[in-house]
Amino acid sequence: MLESLPIDEVLEPVHDGLASHGVVVLHAPTGAGKTTRVPLSLLAKHPNESKQIVVLEPRRLAARLAASHVANLRKEAVGQTVGYTIRFENRCSEQTRIRYCTAGVLVRQIADDPTLRNIRVLVFDEFHERHLDDDFVLAWARHLRQTTRPDLQLIVMSATLNPEAIAESLDAAIVRSAGRSYPITTVHEERTDASPLHVRVARTVRAELGRSDTQNILVFLPGLAAIRRCESACKNALVEHNARSRILHGSQSPEEARKALRPGEKGTRTVFLATNIAESSVTLDQITTVIDSGLHKMASSSPWTGLTQLEETFIPQDSAIQRAGRAGRTGPGRCVRLYRSADMTQQPTALPPEVQRVDLTGLSLLLHRLQINDQTIPWLDVPQPARWEAAKQLLGDLGALDTNGHITAMGRSMSTLPLHPRLARLVLAMHEYGHARIGAKAAATLDTTVRGSERKDDVLCDVWEALENPNSSPAVRSAIQRSTDQIRRA
Repeated sequence: MLESLPIDEVLEPVHDGLASHGVVVLHAPTGAGKTTRVPLSLLAKHPNESKQIVVLEPRRLAARLAASHVANLRKEAVGQTVGYTIRFENRCSEQTRIRYCTAGVLVRQIADDPTLRNIRVLVFDEFHERHLDDDFVLAWARHLRQTTRPDLQLIVMSATLNPEAIAESLDAAIVRSAGRSYPITTVHEERTDASPLHVRVARTVRAELGRSDTQNILVFLPGLAAIRRCESACKNALVEHNARSRILHGSQSPEEARKALRPGEKGTRTVFLATNIAESSVTLDQITTVIDSGLHKMASSSPWTGLTQLEETFIPQDSAIQRAGRAGRTGPGRCVRLYRSADMTQQPTALPPEVQRVDLTGLSLLLHRLQINDQTIPWLDVPQPARWEAAKQLLGDLGALDTNGHITAMGRSMSTLPLHPRLARLVLAMHEYGHARIGAKAAATLDTTVRGSERKDDVLCDVWEALENPNSSPAVRSAIQRSTDQIRRA
């Protein structure tokens, strides 16, 4: 018998909404159980249906963990009834009926199977993050429902999204789950402190571990470099209070993630140092205290390269609320914000969707391959025309489109590679010149956003320096090698 969760009370209304509208917007707080229980209930409703229930997760780690948890609930191994597909990993079989994956993987599937003929229900988890691939898959699914796949059902889930606005756009039924939460005491760092972030974090961790009501602590940080600095700075405080640290970030291997989430010894508390992946994508037990740096990495287009880059910025208000909520899952909690209350009120309520701020070249190439006019797709937020024009101009410069705007043989070859069109063109050019191995590694290196620590006067280009860089971490070298192998296979 499964443990009762708040989401269980609204599962029948979800089924009713799908029957009446074909599309449901589900508003449920973090921890309500929507990621695991909704797919299971869909499977139970149609146990003999051969088509899949596909759940789109915002991050690879979330897809892995959710699939593992749901498979465990069914007392099965991952890859049987429940599996996952992410870049570099496919843990599915012919038996798989619930598949967790990232939207990027599904975009690649659309390129090969535009009608998504083997999918019965598409579930968009944590849709409020509004990644470009999620917006495109939703727009494409709506296009299919209006044309060749009226039977395709959609569920859009979020803890913070405004359900009325999105339901009106999608002509969807709205279902709400009350969730289960406890009061949270919020404390702001109102005095200006010029100390480096890792010093402030270590000081706050020590103080919070000293409180009698503190169990495990979750610290939100902007990236892996900040996590490593804070991990080192917190060592003395952890020893003093018989605690351990664990790190969580999106590029972890499955084994690293499992190790990080493994319960500690009895009497030992855990300080989790995490990126915003822990806002919603990971379930952590016994978190009573959140320490919020107020920072994250946001994707935007680089004006110099045209590629998407990550910039460290202050979080929007909905992220601050989401982070604080992690402290109130199992009992009364406490959130310490390392920024002034005025800093939060000056931030936007939510980030603009990525479709309004990142490069569209890769998406434009896919649409040309599918021979679909970008203006005919029912976008939730229509991309700005100037961004489409810039993307088409670049595709023409790369030889992917001819002078009439039609895709070329080169463009079709570029679209088969799991890379931005600029990098795909690099790979194909190096292949033409007989240097396929170097081209694949150069593209993989650039795709991992790795650069040499400091430019030297005698280095001709930073790509070559990165290729020759012996100081990159084992994790980075492993990621580059996996990507290189995938590119060469493609």
